[in-house]
Amino acid sequence: MKTLATFIVLFIWNFINAQSAFQIGVKGPDLSPLVLFNATPFSDTSIIVTGVLDKTSTVTVFDFKGEIIQTRSITNSNPFSVFVPTKNQNQFLISYDTLSSSSQAINRIDIIDRDFNIIKSIKLPLGFKESWSNYVHTTNDKGELFIVTRGNETWPDSYKYTLYKIDTLGNVLFAKEYKGNNNTFITSIVSNNDELFLVGQNGGKGFYHQIDNNGNTIQSKILNFIPEYINLDGDSNVILYGTTIDKNATVVFKSNKQLQSIWAKKITTNQKYFSFRGGTTTNKIITDTNNDIYIFDSNDTGESFEGLKVLKFDKNGNVLFQRLLLENELGTIYSAFSFMGDFMVLAWGKDRSRLRKIKSDITAEDCASFDYCADVDDINIVSTDTPILASEGLPASDRAPQTLASINLTTFHSCKPLEMPNSLFFIAKNTYCKGDTIRIDTNQVYSLGYSEWTLANDFGSKTYFGKNPDFNPLDKAGKHQLIHKLNMLGCVFSDTIVFSVKSIDDIFLNKDTILCRGNELDIDLSTLLLDNIKWNDGSTEMIKKFSLEGKYSFTAKDTNGCKVSDSFFLAYTFLPDVDAGKELILCERQKLLLTIPIINGTKYLWNTGDITSEIEISEARNYIVTITNICGSKDFSFQVELDNDCSSSFFFPNIFSPNADGVNDFFQIIPKNVSITNFQIFDRWGNKVFSNQNDLIWDGQSKNQLVEQGVYILQIKYTKDQKALSYVSNITLLR
Repeated sequence: MKTLATFIVLFIWNFINAQSAFQIGVKGPDLSPLVLFNATPFSDTSIIVTGVLDKTSTVTVFDFKGEIIQTRSITNSNPFSVFVPTKNQNQFLISYDTLSSSSQAINRIDIIDRDFNIIKSIKLPLGFKESWSNYVHTTNDKGELFIVTRGNETWPDSYKYTLYKIDTLGNVLFAKEYKGNNNTFITSIVSNNDELFLVGQNGGKGFYHQIDNNGNTIQSKILNFIPEYINLDGDSNVILYGTTIDKNATVVFKSNKQLQSIWAKKITTNQKYFSFRGGTTTNKIITDTNNDIYIFDSNDTGESFEGLKVLKFDKNGNVLFQRLLLENELGTIYSAFSFMGDFMVLAWGKDRSRLRKIKSDITAEDCASFDYCADVDDINIVSTDTPILASEGLPASDRAPQTLASINLTTFHSCKPLEMPNSLFFIAKNTYCKGDTIRIDTNQVYSLGYSEWTLANDFGSKTYFGKNPDFNPLDKAGKHQLIHKLNMLGCVFSDTIVFSVKSIDDIFLNKDTILCRGNELDIDLSTLLLDNIKWNDGSTEMIKKFSLEGKYSFTAKDTNGCKVSDSFFLAYTFLPDVDAGKELILCERQKLLLTIPIINGTKYLWNTGDITSEIEISEARNYIVTITNICGSKDFSFQVELDNDCSSSFFFPNIFSPNADGVNDFFQIIPKNVSITNFQIFDRWGNKVFSNQNDLIWDGQSKNQLVEQGVYILQIKYTKDQKALSYVSNITLLR
């Protein structure tokens, strides 16, 4: 085997019109290309690709710009290896040991850490020369691997397959053997929480199989079409994609996990059918956050592949669009997946393999005159319950680890002159206002390549990507720089625009104002150099008087043309008129609550030192409160005397519950040797909720409306021994 110091990688990211964004190469001694076989996300911002160079398997990690992060060669391994990254620390490399068509393949799984060190290798005892285990696998959220191997191609082994579950340390958690009726095998599997869903063929018919986390069968169903691929949407609905039994059309089927149909569509074209020749693909079904469904496949005339075809269905089965992408690009799809908001598709052609980037904002087009346009009709999916028996399979056995060796890569960038030799771009103006959003003139931005934008100011910087980035609204005043870097064919071109963001200083309207009744507020905006002033009442005065309570606001433009606005709330207050000066009675061994109405902007000071609007007293004396606000100050006096036997004057309950249950539904005062002239009920803010001088009963209502549960203040005015007296107490209302 040749010593590999360097080799070629042709790595091309394409937009919808199949124009090359850039290409990166890695040269070797014989200039032979790396053949890509399988691709999958390695992290949120990188992709891992398996392939072969000079009959030696490789794994290569690329970042989102197409730059090589690291590469390893895998000795003693079949080129058609599949790398399975997980969310956990370790991942899996699935391969088999021989290319010989005369001997049976030995399936092998290497458990590898993030630095590509092999922790453990295991071999699976079942398999055959085309090794379905390379292709039919999935992982769950715990990072555990589910993988399928199949028996020999001769009867009776061709009726069965074995499903293995392996953890990230290489421990085989179970090996279950499933037997069918005739030529049984699976083509696609997917995991969801603690369940696994499999599809495949059994005796020329399609089947759907669901098992639990321990490999036990939950249900099996035979279908009237052959499902080739399975995926789940965000609501855990099942999406199947396959062919009709006669293979004259393809089928997209959506159901719940019990395979109860939601909708099914039959796709028919005047070409042969959507091709399934790329049997090694991880999946051709992609769902997005809206549960829309994308079906990727090759466009097949029956003689050759002419390009990449995509159909998009919404979650209700309506066709949103169908397009032919990468037209006249011969190829068979081997991988399709979502990556950083777009789609990645790995396809093979006659003499090359490419990983393509397809923008997710695919638009519809009128394609009625094109051969690839399909007729999409409703179809009835029929399923029957047909059990597939399961029994314990053979355990996997340990195997000596294989070798992963680092390869020293020498990259080159093929820089070619651009039609526009820089990243020149324009923005709408040189001065912006706070809250504005920058709009790029996309006609001036070079259409190819990879664009990176950096918006910087004195407060920091933020980077955006794409030809037409969605910049955040400008929220900082001052000088800004917008830097555009265009990565094109490995070269970087840059351009910078400097602009300013203006903001008027805060104006004084944002402070609420309280006035004494009878006064007015004058607002003068004439010194602020504002134009187009408009108040919320429709007026446009720069000098304006305000005499009514309420919220006021205005909008205007400053000298930079920036929109400014402000608002304030105007409220009026007064010195309260408190009913004080009369003699109050304090019952022996009880407490009395002296209450002043709560008024905004008002301060209270009692001769007891308290500064609240109410105080609780327990001794007879003279109490004075000073009330102060912008309207002035005023003193109120309360003379409190002690009554050694209030029970001889009147009786009332401290708690009542007007809830119509027949118990304590009313508050009633019963006088004893006194004459009650009036009693009133106040809430804790001093608002009167009830007053009566004839009927000494309260039903818990105010103005025919039930009052809220809480503590209320009772004031009783009465005469005793020809002396006018007042009594204050608290009562509690419960619902």
